[in-house]
Amino acid sequence: MVAAPESDSDQSRPLCDRQRIDDSLKEVFEDFHHDTRSLLTRILTTVALLERKIQGAPQEQSLQSIRSNCSQLQMMADNLLEWLGIHSPRGQDTEIDLNREILDAVDRFSGAALMKGIQLEASHPPFPVLARGPQGSVGRILDNLLTNALNHTPEAGHVRIVLEKNENQMSLMVADTGCGIPSEMLEHLFERGGSGSSPGQSMGPGKGLGLFITRQLARSMGAGIEVESNPGKGSTFRITFPEYPGAPEFPEKSMR
Repeated sequence: MVAAPESDSDQSRPLCDRQRIDDSLKEVFEDFHHDTRSLLTRILTTVALLERKIQGAPQEQSLQSIRSNCSQLQMMADNLLEWLGIHSPRGQDTEIDLNREILDAVDRFSGAALMKGIQLEASHPPFPVLARGPQGSVGRILDNLLTNALNHTPEAGHVRIVLEKNENQMSLMVADTGCGIPSEMLEHLFERGGSGSSPGQSMGPGKGLGLFITRQLARSMGAGIEVESNPGKGSTFRITFPEYPGAPEFPEKSMR
C-alpha cells in the first residue's frame, strides 16, 4: 500500500501551528512583563516615599538595596521581552532622531546617576542626526549601555554619551570611568551569557543578556558595535550607524 503524498496544506500546517504557539507565548510574556513592571513600579514608589522619611537612618541602606534589586528585575523583564521581539517577525522601520534619543536617555538615567554620585553628560551635534530602524531600538541600546556603565562606575565617576557625525556614518558612544573589562572577557562580551564585569563584581541584570541584545538591536539597524576598555580606567562602547540617505545635509561638525 502506497501512502498518498502530502498536500501543500498538510505540509504548511506544522508551520502554522508553530506560529500560533509562538504568538501565544509572546502574548503571555507581554502580559507577564506588563504586570511585573506595574508591581515593581509600585514597590519603587513606596521605597522612594520611605527614603524621604528616613534619610540618614540605618534602614536607608536596606531601602537602597531594595531599589537597586527592583531596578535590575525591571531591566531583566525588559531584556526578556526585547529578546522575544528580536526573534519575532520584524515590523516596519521608522526614522529615529538620535539627538532626541540621547536627551530622553539622560532624562531617564539622571536620577540614578545622581543617587550614585556619578556625573552623567551628553554631547551631540547642533543639527538633526537621523537613523532608521525598528521603533524603540536606540532607546533600548542606550538603556542597556547606560545601565552597564552606571553599575560599574564608582561614586564621583563620569559617564558620557557622545554622538558624532562623520563623512558617511554616525558614531554613538557611551564612555565611563568605571572598573573596566579584563581583556580575556572582551572576545565573548556580546555573546549570550557574556558579562562585562570584573572578577568579584556582579554581572548585573540578565547575566549578560543586555549586551547580547544590544548587539542584536544594532545589527537590526545595519550598525556595528565595538568596545575599548582598560581595567581600572573605564570602557567605551561605540555604535557605528550607516549613513541614512533621508537625513538632511548639515556641516560635518559636532558640538563639544
